[in-house]
Amino acid sequence: MESLPWIPEFALSYAILRQTSESIGITCGTLDLLIATHAYATKRTLVTNDRALHQLKPWLDVQDWTTR
Repeated sequence: MESLPWIPEFALSYAILRQTSESIGITCGTLDLLIATHAYATKRTLVTNDRALHQLKPWLDVQDWTTR
């Protein structure tokens, strides 16, 4: 598994994702959203079974690893 670094430019992606999702009533914990931001900013798929993160599907490819 490849491990990607967190870079300062992701801060803007975090702000965009948080503001956009919260504006329509979707809230996630800070650390959960940081993980989602990493996938969003690098255009990767987020693999999780965390239901809260599945709400971010309008902006992010989210797959549930428990359903495969």
